Amino acid sequence: MDNLNKENFWNDVYDKYPNATQVFCDWIDVYKKENNWDELFNAGHDTRGDLTEAPKFHDLPIEMQQGIWIKFVRETNPDWMSDSGDLYEFNLEYEIKIFLEEEEIRKNLINF
Repeated sequence: MDNLNKENFWNDVYDKYPNATQVFCDWIDVYKKENNWDELFNAGHDTRGDLTEAPKFHDLPIEMQQGIWIKFVRETNPDWMSDSGDLYEFNLEYEIKIFLEEEEIRKNLINF
C-alpha cells in the first residue's frame, strides 16, 4: 500500500468512527501548526510564482504516516497497544481501524 489516501481509507473510517476520527483530525491540525507543516513542505509560491500547497496527511509516504500515527497514539492513549506486537512493524491500516473502533466505543460509552 502506497498510502492511506482519503478516497480509499479516511472517508470510510470517518463514516464508521466519526467521533474517534475527529479526535485524530483535530490532533493532526495542531501537529501541523506546531511543526510548521507548510514551511516544512515548502508551501507558498514556487520559483515560477505558482501557488503550491503542503501535502495532506493522507498524501504523505506511508512511512511518514506511520511515524505520525505512532506519535498520535502515544500522546492520546499511551496505554493502548493492539495485539500486533512490535510498535514499528505493523499494518498501519489495521492498526488505525482497530484503534478508532475501540476509541469510538469508549467515547460512546462515556457519552451514554
